Amino acid sequence: MILCMLRMLFMRKVTMACDSFRGGERLKRWRSRSGHSLAELLVVLALLSLLSLAVFPALGPVREERLLKATAETIAMHMRLAQGHAVAENAVGKLVFYELAGIYYIDLTGQPRQWVYLPEELSIIAINFPIVYNRRELSFNPLGVPSQGGHVGLGDSRGSRIYVIITPVTGRVRISRTPP
Repeated sequence: MILCMLRMLFMRKVTMACDSFRGGERLKRWRSRSGHSLAELLVVLALLSLLSLAVFPALGPVREERLLKATAETIAMHMRLAQGHAVAENAVGKLVFYELAGIYYIDLTGQPRQWVYLPEELSIIAINFPIVYNRRELSFNPLGVPSQGGHVGLGDSRGSRIYVIITPVTGRVRISRTPP
């Protein structure tokens, strides 16, 4: 309907055509001989840009929530990787966290360290693994048993929190919104 109104305003070559008769009343419809004009397309683009300005700020919290969950899933995956490597290689696998810097590395025997940087919007809000050389360290023995159970808590600027929890004996890794 909007396009028809715009077409009536902006098209120069407009013809009137009789389409049908109903009860003696004549219905008229405006038709153009060509496609959409440049002015019509510009008006539609302007309306879409105004609509997007209203919608995109509302998607910000959704993006932060997805980023928080994806980062927690990445940390859980790295914990499982270190555990699996420890069992497969009959060696020690560990994750070493630098809380204030928001980084950690994965130390797998026989492989170079893999550094992981948390997104700038997120921070480590809680961690309770043992301190080794002034760093928090989670290590797995060759049987895949963690040195200690514990958790890593992540938070964002809006106050949302998520926890990656590992159980002491079995080494089960899970993600939860509630603190352990």
